[in-house]
Amino acid sequence: MTSVAGRAVLLASLLGCLRGCTGELATELPYQCTPSGHRVLGNPYRSVSYSAAAMSGKLCDRTLDRGWYRFQIFGKYAEMPTECVQVSQCGTDAPMWLDMGGRNYPSPGESAKHVACAAWSLGTQLSLQDCCLYSFPITVTNCVDFFVYNLLPARGCNMAYCATEGRKRCAPGQISPDGFAPCRESFPAILGLPTITPIILEDVLLKCTYQGLNSGQTSLKGYTVSWYKADSMDSFQRVMSEDTFANFAFINPRNYFHMGDKIICSVQAFFNETRELKSPAVESEPFEASIKVSPTSLEILEDGQPHFLIFESTMPIMCANKDAPCSIRVALTIINNEFQFGSDVVLSECFIDFRSRVCLEPRCRRASVLVTAVTDFTHDGTRTSLIVTGAITSTDIFWDGFDPADVQVTVQDVRTAQCYAFTEPHFITFDRKKYDFYKTGTYVLVKSRIREFEVHNRIWNCGGLIDQVSCSCGFVAREDNDVISVDMCNGNVFETTAEVKIRSPLPLSDGVKVKEARNGTKITIEFPSGGFVRADIANWGMSITVQAPSVDFNQTLGLCGMFDGNPDNDFHDAQGEPMNIIMKNKQANEFVEQWRLRDGGMFNSGLTTVPFRLQFPSCSCSLSMLGVPNSLFPSEDLDCIDGISCMARCTGNEGVSRMEIVKSLDMTSMYNNVVTFPWEQRVKRADYEEFPETATTDMHQDAKKEHKMTKRFTDFLDLGNGPQFGDYGPESPFFFTDDGNFGSPLVDTYFFYPDHAPTDLQPVMTEWPTATGITEQQALDICERTIRNSSLGLACGMDALKTDMFIQDAIEVCLGDIQMTDNIFWSDHAIPLLENQCEAAVVRDRTLWKVNVLELQMDMVPPENIVRALNCPKNCSGNGVCSKLGCVCTAGYSSHDCSQSDADVPELLRLENNGVCDWRSQSCRRVRVTAREFQEGRAMECHLTRLESSSAETAIFQSQASYINKRSALCHLPSLSEGATADKSLTRWKIKMSYVGSQMSSGLVFTVYDSHCQQCDWTSSCVLKEDACLIDSMCYQQGQVNPEDQCLQCIPEQSVDKWSPNTENLPPVPEDSPLLTFFVDDTVKYQILATDPEGSAIMYTVAAQDNTSDVIISPDGTLTWPAARQGDHSFAVILTDECGASALSILQVRVVLCGCRNGGQCVLPTASNSDTDATNQAELPRYICSCPPEYSGTLCEVSTHGCMSNPCIHGHCVEENAVFSCQCDEGYMGSTCLTPMDPCAAEPCYHGVVCLPGYNQSYTCGQCPSGYTGDGVHCEAIPETHCQWGCPRRMICDPSRGCVCKEGYAGYRCHQAVCNPSCRNNGYCVRPNECVCLMGYSGPTCETAQCEPECQNGGRCVLPNVCTCKYGYFGPRCQILTCTVNCANGGYCITPNTCKCPQGYTGPTCEIAVCKPACRNGATCVRPDNCVCLRGFQGSQCQTAICNPSCRNGGTCVRPNMCACPTGYTGANCAIANCEPRCLNGGRCFKPNKCSCPSGYRGRKCHKAICVSGCRNGGECIKPNVCMCKTGYRGSNCQTPICRRPCMYGGRCIGADLCQCRPGHTGTYCQETTSHSRYG
Repeated sequence: MTSVAGRAVLLASLLGCLRGCTGELATELPYQCTPSGHRVLGNPYRSVSYSAAAMSGKLCDRTLDRGWYRFQIFGKYAEMPTECVQVSQCGTDAPMWLDMGGRNYPSPGESAKHVACAAWSLGTQLSLQDCCLYSFPITVTNCVDFFVYNLLPARGCNMAYCATEGRKRCAPGQISPDGFAPCRESFPAILGLPTITPIILEDVLLKCTYQGLNSGQTSLKGYTVSWYKADSMDSFQRVMSEDTFANFAFINPRNYFHMGDKIICSVQAFFNETRELKSPAVESEPFEASIKVSPTSLEILEDGQPHFLIFESTMPIMCANKDAPCSIRVALTIINNEFQFGSDVVLSECFIDFRSRVCLEPRCRRASVLVTAVTDFTHDGTRTSLIVTGAITSTDIFWDGFDPADVQVTVQDVRTAQCYAFTEPHFITFDRKKYDFYKTGTYVLVKSRIREFEVHNRIWNCGGLIDQVSCSCGFVAREDNDVISVDMCNGNVFETTAEVKIRSPLPLSDGVKVKEARNGTKITIEFPSGGFVRADIANWGMSITVQAPSVDFNQTLGLCGMFDGNPDNDFHDAQGEPMNIIMKNKQANEFVEQWRLRDGGMFNSGLTTVPFRLQFPSCSCSLSMLGVPNSLFPSEDLDCIDGISCMARCTGNEGVSRMEIVKSLDMTSMYNNVVTFPWEQRVKRADYEEFPETATTDMHQDAKKEHKMTKRFTDFLDLGNGPQFGDYGPESPFFFTDDGNFGSPLVDTYFFYPDHAPTDLQPVMTEWPTATGITEQQALDICERTIRNSSLGLACGMDALKTDMFIQDAIEVCLGDIQMTDNIFWSDHAIPLLENQCEAAVVRDRTLWKVNVLELQMDMVPPENIVRALNCPKNCSGNGVCSKLGCVCTAGYSSHDCSQSDADVPELLRLENNGVCDWRSQSCRRVRVTAREFQEGRAMECHLTRLESSSAETAIFQSQASYINKRSALCHLPSLSEGATADKSLTRWKIKMSYVGSQMSSGLVFTVYDSHCQQCDWTSSCVLKEDACLIDSMCYQQGQVNPEDQCLQCIPEQSVDKWSPNTENLPPVPEDSPLLTFFVDDTVKYQILATDPEGSAIMYTVAAQDNTSDVIISPDGTLTWPAARQGDHSFAVILTDECGASALSILQVRVVLCGCRNGGQCVLPTASNSDTDATNQAELPRYICSCPPEYSGTLCEVSTHGCMSNPCIHGHCVEENAVFSCQCDEGYMGSTCLTPMDPCAAEPCYHGVVCLPGYNQSYTCGQCPSGYTGDGVHCEAIPETHCQWGCPRRMICDPSRGCVCKEGYAGYRCHQAVCNPSCRNNGYCVRPNECVCLMGYSGPTCETAQCEPECQNGGRCVLPNVCTCKYGYFGPRCQILTCTVNCANGGYCITPNTCKCPQGYTGPTCEIAVCKPACRNGATCVRPDNCVCLRGFQGSQCQTAICNPSCRNGGTCVRPNMCACPTGYTGANCAIANCEPRCLNGGRCFKPNKCSCPSGYRGRKCHKAICVSGCRNGGECIKPNVCMCKTGYRGSNCQTPICRRPCMYGGRCIGADLCQCRPGHTGTYCQETTSHSRYG
C-alpha cells in the first residue's frame, strides 16, 4: 500500500499536471523554457537508433558549452533516453543517457537534478559493457510541452549525449507525474448523458441513471449526483446532492417536486483515491413531471376520419392504499366561440383516465382519445376549436391542481353535396351537371372508391302518351355490411307500393336509420357516415336523392358524377376516365350505359360481407356533459375511484350532425336487429320493452336484465287521444307486414325485363307543342303557378335563400315532365326536388339561422318561414294548425297537409292522360283515377254519366272500381253500344267515385275521341279537323273511301257530313297490244288484258266503226273478228270500271295475202300441222307453202336447179353437180354476193395516213406525214436543203428549219433527254421517257415507292419502306388488324369492321343472338335459342300467352291477360258464368244458365219465391213466405176466406163470399130459413 508521503507527492504532481493540462499554472514557466533560455541539439545522429560503426567522424561533446539544451530529431521533439544505451550508438563511441534513479520526470514547470551516465565497453563483448562508466550531475526542467537539460561538456572525445523520440503528452482528462506518457485518467469519464426515469418501489421514485467509462485504474469510481428543479423563470435550483458509488441515484418526488415541475440530475465522477478531482458536471435532459399531449395541435379535414390524441403521463400512478385501485382523471372540454355553427369537433371520450398499474413501460401511463371533425353538412370554412383539459383534483398533493396543456384543433371544411334523380328521371349530379335519361334498367347511381358505399337504382317504364317515359322505381343502398332497399319495381306501374327491406343478414349497425315522413311518401335511409338516400314516392315510381358526406369528396363514381367540384368530368367510364360525350336533346345515353348492371346488381345478389369496421363513440364534450350524464345520450357509469366524482362515458354518435328540418318518424325499430358498440352485447330491437312479450323473446331475457332498454325513439307511436298529427297518424303501408316479419334479410329477387332488353342509345326526341297541343308557354305558366307561387316556392326563393337556382331547377324538371308525358298533372311532382334542395341549402348556410329568442336559448334555429313551408305544406290547406311536428289537423281532416277530409268522399285529383283518350291508338275501356288518398280495403264504385251534346236524355252507368294503391284506382267504361246515341267520334263521360253506401265525389270529365276527325288538346277542348269528315257519327279521314261503296269518298272541301264522289278513282290500265298480222280469211282472236288500280271489275266495249259490225268481244276482253279484207285495220276497245272511269285500248291488225313464191301454194294448217291456239298468235306465216319440186324454202324462194334462178346478186354464178357458188364482183362478198365490202380493209393509203370510207365503195386518204408531200395515197419525201452536212446524234433534219432535236430530246445540241411526265422523287431521265430511279422507288416516272416486304391488307407504300395503312390496320407493313367494332359473345374480327360470329349469334358485332325457331310475340332472343319473353308470354319461343289470373272454366289464354271463354262464360278470366235471362232475386250464376238461389227462392232463374207453408186457395208466393192472396182470401198462406157480409145463423165462411150454412138456413149469407124442419 502506498505510504501517506507517497500519496501526497502523487497528489501534488497530479494537481500540477491538472493545472498544466488545463493551461492554468500558479506561476509562469522558468526562463530556460523560453526560446531564448535554451539551445537546441538537433543532430539526427544523436538518435539511439543510429550506429557509429560506419561513421568516420563521430560526435564528441567535449567542447559543448555548459547550459540549457533541448533535444530534437529531424525537427521533432526528443528526450534523453532514461535507460542504458548500447555502446557505439548515437553517432559516438560512448553514448550518454539520463539515469533517473527510479524517480519520475519533474512536474510541469518544475526542475529536478539527475545523473548523466556514459556507457563504455571494457572488452569486445557486449556483456562487458559498463552503462555508467562515467557520470556527472544534470538538471532537468519540465516545460510542459518539452524538457530542457542543463548539460556539462563531456570528459573526453567520442563521447556525446543521446536523444530518443519524445513521449506523447497526456490527452485532456488524463494525468501522469510529468504530463507525458504513460498517462492515466484524472477522473472517471461519464458515458453519455444521465437519464431520469420513474420507477415504482415502495413509492414512486425518480431514478437518475448514468454510466462511467471503464478504465484501467484500480481505484474505486464514485459519483456526485445533484437534483435540480426549474423555477418560474426556467432557472434550475438545486434541491439535493449526494455521493454514491452506484450507477444510479433515487429521489422521492413527493418530498421535493410537484406535477408540472421540470427536473434534471447533474452527475460528476471521481476516483475514490482522488475525490478532490471530479469530472465536469454532466446534466440530464430535463424531465418534466407532466401529462404530455401529442400532437400539441391538430389540423384535420372534415372527412370523418378519426385522429389519435395521445395523453402520456411521465409519472406512474401509485395508490395510497396499494390494495385498492385508483386513477387520475382529466376532464376534456371543447370550446368553440362560433356557437351558431355548432360543435365542429367530437371526441371519443370526454375525459382521460390514468389508472394505477404496476408497470413502468410508457404504454402503461398512456391514454388516448379520438378526435374527429364533425360532418356537419354546413359550409363553415376553416374553424378552430380548443380542447381544454381540466385541472386534476386529488388528495395527493403531488397531483392536485395540475392542468395539462390544451390542444388547438383546426378543421378545414370539406364539401358535401346531393345528387338528384327526379321523375323521368332528370339527373343533377353532385357537381350540378344536368342531363336526362329515358331508358330503363338497373344502374350504379353512386359508388365510393375508398369505402363500402354504393347505391343502385332501377328505372322502369312509367307510362305517358309515349312509351319512352321512364322513372326510378327502387334503389338498394349499402354502407359497410348494411344493405337496405326501397323497391316498387316488382309489378306493373300504378299497381305496386314501395317496400322497405333489410337485405343484410347481420343486425343493423348503430347509426343506421329508416325514417318516414309525409304518410310514407318520403322515406330516408340514413347511414353512420352521414350519407343518406331518400325516396320521394308517387304512384308512378319514385324520385331519389343521395346525400354524399365529406368523406366521399373526390372519391365517387357512377351516374351522380365524380364529386370533385368540376362538372365537366362527371361523364366518365367505369375506370373513372372522363368521356367526351355531346348530349343529344339533353340526354347522355352513352355515359349512362357505362353504368348499366345487366345482372341486376344488389337487387339480385346477396351480400358479401366486409371486415367489421369499428364505430367509435363520439361526443361534443360540452360543459353540460362534465357533471351529470347528459340525458340525451345513454350513459354507462364507471366506478368512482379515489373519491373523484363519476363521469358519464361517451356512448353517443355526434360525429355526424345534420339538422333535420323536415320532421320524420324514426321507423328503424320496425326492422331487424341493431348493432351496438363492439364491446357491448348485441340486442335485437324486438327486445325493447315496448314490444309485447312473446315466446320468441324468451332467449333474450338475460340480455334484458343486463341492458335495461327504455322507450326512446318509439314514444311518438303512443299518441293517445291527443290531437292527430297529420304526418304521423295513419299507419304506414311501407313498414308493416301481416306476418310481423319485419326486415327479412333474404334477398327477394324477381325478373326485371329492362335488365335483359337490348341496348338502345338513340335519344328520345321531344318537341313543343305536345301531341295534345300543350305549348311551352302554357307549360311554363303551369309550372310557375305550381312551384314558384306555392307556399314552398315563396319561402325558398330569392328573398330567403338569395338565389333562384332551386326554383329554376324544379321548373326545368316540371317542363320536362309535361313535355314527355303530355300531362299537366305531373307539374307537382317536381315540388319534392325543391323541398330537398331548400332543406339542404338551409342546413348548408348557417348564416340564415337566427338565435332562438322565443325559448331563451343560445342555440340557433333555421328560418321559421322555411321550416313552416317544409313541414306544413300549403299552410295545412287551411284545415289545421302548423306545429313543430307538422300540421295538427282540425277535426274532420287528416293527411300530412290536412287536405283529406274524413268524410267518406274520395277527393279526385286527376284522370289519366289529362282526361283525354284517342281510341284509335289507345284502349279507352278503362281510365286510371288519381285521388288524394283512397282507403284501402273499402269497396269503391265508379259513377259514369255520358254527357250528350244534344238534348237527349243522359244515361248513368255504375261499375265497381279496381283499387291499385292508396292514390290510384281504375274505372271501367261501358261500351258505346250501351249509350243512348253512340257517337264514336267524340264521347264525354263525367266520372264520380264513392265508397259503397256513401256519397259521390265531385266529377271529372273523361273525353274519348277519334283522332281521324277530332283534334283534342290537354284541356279536353275538341274541334273537327279540317281534313276529315264526320258522316253518320263516324270519323273518316280525307280521301278515305266509303267501306260499302268505293265510288264514294270523304272530301271535306265538298262536304264534311256526306259522301262525295270518288274523284281520285283511276281508270283501268290496259296492257300494250302488239301489231297483229294475219292472212286473208283468217279469224283474229285476241284477248285484251287490263288492270284496275282500285281492283274494280272492268267492262269491255268496242267503239262503233265501219269495220266493227262483225267484231265480237267477250266480258273477259277476248276480241274475235274474221279477216276478210287485205289491209291494215284498227279496233278501239273501251275499258270502263265500276265507278265509270274509262280508258281506250287500240288493237291494230294487218291482213296480208299468201306470200308463197315461184308457184308455191298456201295450204291452211291442219290439226296435224299445228296444235297451237289462234288467240294472241301473231307469228308469220299463218299458212304453209307447198313448193314445186324445183324450189324449196319457207316461201319457196330457193331453187333446187343450180344457177337457173340467178341467185348471185352482184357476181357470177358457177354451178357444179346442181350446186351453185357465186364469184362476187369487186366490193361485194357473201354467198349470194349481196354484202358490200369495206373499201379501207386493203389499206389503200400511204403508210401512216388515215383511210376514211366513202359512199359506193369509195374512200378518202388523209394528209401525208411531216416531211412528205402527196395525195395521201402516194407520198414523197421533201428534198433536204438545210442539212447538207448531216445532223449530229439525237438530231434530225427539218427541211424548213435544218437540224432539230429528235423527239424526246432538248437542250443545247439536244444533250438532255426529256421524260414526259417528268421523273419524280429525284429520279434521272436518261433516255426519252425513261427514268432511272433512286433506291426505294420504281415505276416509269419513279412515282412508286418500294416497300420490302410489301404493304399488306391494302396498305399503300408512300415512301421507301413506309406504308400508309387502310382504316382498321396498323404496323410497319399494315400487317396488324385492329377491330373498330367490339365483337361480342366470342366473335372475332376478320376485317376491321366485320366480326366472325360463333354459331348462335349474328349482327355487326355478334350482339344479336339467334333463336331457331324465332321468338314470337315480341320476345327478345338474348342467347342462342333462349328467348326472353315480354310480360304476358311464356314458352321456349314465347308462343304461349299468360293470363293472370289463369283462364277458368275451359277458357283459352289467347293474349296476355285475355281469355277466349267457352259458351256460357265471360269475364277477364272466364270466371263469370252467363245466365240468360239473368238470375233474379239475388241469385248467383254459378254455371251457364244455372243459378244458385238464395234462401227463399227457387226456379231456373230464382224467379219463384218459396213459401214454406204454401199459398192456398189460389194464392201466389211472391216473396219468401209471403203470399199474394186472391180476392176473397187472406192470411199468411191465404188460408182464411173472406165473406164481405158475415154468415148468419151460425154459418161459417168457407170461401170467398161463400158461407156454409147450418141446417135450416140457406142463402148467400145463410140469411134465409128453409120451410121444412126436422119435425116436419
